[in-house]
Amino acid sequence: MLPTRSALRRMLLLLVIGHLAILGIINRAPIVAAHDSAALVDSTQFVTLSQPALNHLQTTQTITGTWNSRLANNLNIPGTITNLVFADDGRLTVLGDFNYLNGQLVNGLATMSQQGTWQGYGLHADDSGTLATAAYYHDQLYLGGRFKRLAGTPLNGIALWNGTNFAAVGSGVSRSDATTARVGQLGVMSDTLYLAGNFNRFNGQPTSGIIGWRNQQLVSIPSYPIDEVHGMKIVDDRMMITHTHPGEEPYVVSYALWQNDEWIEMPWPDFSQRYNFQWLFAGNDGFYRPIYSDSNRTHTQVQVWQTDQWTNSISTSLKFTYMSFTQLANQQIYVSDSKQLYQLTPAAWQLVNLPMQIRRIDTLANRNNLLYLAGDFTLNGQPSSLVRWDGTQLESLATTMRYANVASLGGQQGRPIAHTKDFNPFASYDQKLFTWNTISWQPLVHKITSQPFQVLSVDDQTSYFGSEHAITTTNNIARNLWQIQSNGTLSDVFGASTAISTWTISGSQLLGNLYGDFLKGVVLINQGQISNLAPYTYPLAIRDQVLMTGDQLYAVEPSGERGYWHTHFKQWDGTSWQEIAILGITDSQSRLQIVGWRGSLYFLEHNQLRRFNRTSSDLVATFDQVPNVLVADDDDFLYVGGPFASVDTVATGTLARWDGTSWQGLAQPANGEVTQISVNDRHLYLAGKFTHVGETPSLGVAALSFGPPENTTYLCYLPQIVR
Repeated sequence: MLPTRSALRRMLLLLVIGHLAILGIINRAPIVAAHDSAALVDSTQFVTLSQPALNHLQTTQTITGTWNSRLANNLNIPGTITNLVFADDGRLTVLGDFNYLNGQLVNGLATMSQQGTWQGYGLHADDSGTLATAAYYHDQLYLGGRFKRLAGTPLNGIALWNGTNFAAVGSGVSRSDATTARVGQLGVMSDTLYLAGNFNRFNGQPTSGIIGWRNQQLVSIPSYPIDEVHGMKIVDDRMMITHTHPGEEPYVVSYALWQNDEWIEMPWPDFSQRYNFQWLFAGNDGFYRPIYSDSNRTHTQVQVWQTDQWTNSISTSLKFTYMSFTQLANQQIYVSDSKQLYQLTPAAWQLVNLPMQIRRIDTLANRNNLLYLAGDFTLNGQPSSLVRWDGTQLESLATTMRYANVASLGGQQGRPIAHTKDFNPFASYDQKLFTWNTISWQPLVHKITSQPFQVLSVDDQTSYFGSEHAITTTNNIARNLWQIQSNGTLSDVFGASTAISTWTISGSQLLGNLYGDFLKGVVLINQGQISNLAPYTYPLAIRDQVLMTGDQLYAVEPSGERGYWHTHFKQWDGTSWQEIAILGITDSQSRLQIVGWRGSLYFLEHNQLRRFNRTSSDLVATFDQVPNVLVADDDDFLYVGGPFASVDTVATGTLARWDGTSWQGLAQPANGEVTQISVNDRHLYLAGKFTHVGETPSLGVAALSFGPPENTTYLCYLPQIVR
């Protein structure tokens, strides 16, 4: 078995110290040579950390280094505005998943005054996207969502902006199980604010997913079998909801009507039709819902609730995978799918040709016979996220951006490599691979597919791009594994493709579990050398994750369902695979986080770090929130990232490092959740829901260089030429 990187480093250090001692130059001043290290790494890309630790860590508990300042906000995507809410005086409040609006850092919530100026509310980076709904009640802004805090203020799913800061509404909402409580809808009827969502307690009292709030007190609602409310709309003194029943499966949803202070059970849905219970609309003094007559959602009807029954309105052959709905004056109804806007006329759905490029429509609203559209647009050659239309002209009101959705991360010589993944409702996932070239993000691969990709950086010089099935890159050759060269090109590693491949990093080596015609079994790639460690034999499954630590080779087969991993642990005995344990691991991540480190296997289970002991597992540490990612840096450190603030009793921030004895946090941490980590002995790369690292702007991706700044220029003395 090859020695680990850390062992080699210790051996080399002892050898160098011995030679220096013999030469007697250990304490001498170094000889200064004519050399500029900036020729290797961009000379202006890092800023030295000089601010005190934000989490009051001791000096020995901090991870120090220099952040790459040039990354800034360069890797971004258009933000998403999900709600448009108007106050009585015409102020427009927008909420959604965005960090910047018109260049102003607002993190998911902003209000435009009557004069057209925007104001933020001081939200933090990881507050963005946690707001689901808003309403003005007694001229005050109420906000609902799945948040526990807003702008650092402890809150539980419901908050009030009192003009200065966020205030609690009672004690907020909660659930009796482990599910996160959420307020999904807010609405005002008969001088009462109604809150609806998945909660079953409000202000310490049992509830049933919907409550009223008036004069700072809970308004009682007659009992009705409601577990979770999906949609809620109010028309005058009537309210319609879609909801699940207590004890029923979550997909069994029905309608209910609140009228004359009582619940009216509505006709059970006709299961020959297809419904989306999230889409419930109000207009023309009535309630509307879309239905589909086929499984492809290509034949759509909008039904209206009239005279105590649903009646069909106008049918269409349009394909609605998403729908938004609003009404202007004179009974003008507009609907949109994710790409187009239509006006609902008595005879047909009429396409509205807006003079702009539409990539996505997220929501509609109206005010004073003006139509507001939020989405991803290009108007007059400029990007826009919010426009206003008077029937003739379009006006751009705001442009938003947010951090990219980084699905995997790596890096080489201080330059991060990011794989982004965005859901496309029409074509699976839009996936891209970028590398930072010290000035900008260079695109390497662009694929629209559901097949997962993965960046795999094994050391400071070597990175790979792996996939389960072979993919074609710019050279039109399909492979499962490509090496990412320092100039941004991709090189073929194997010269052949496999049917299915899974990849893991073990120290500074890459392990693959391959199944195909030409390559099969467990292979190890170490500094360009490929070794076959184990042939493909039963009981190793084709999607097993292979791990190596110390001199042991393991395979882990996690079968996940609803936050639970039924996990088989196997070990290679030199001849065959032996199953040694089966564990049930409770975890909500999309991929089981498990690594090999110092001869053992470590994994995340809910909010705990645990060590596999061959029959079960031992508790190592407990986090105050559920982490996202676990990474091993050879045998030196374990890194954990997430939304947490502390590990056991140590305040680490959202990144924690363990040396086997104590925990450390960053001296200048990210100001939001960490979702991806890649690390070696020279550089640390992070991705997540943050806008800054320390005082350095770094939207969603950051790179830290350990040790002193890398832009040091050495002085040299050259003889002068005399005439």
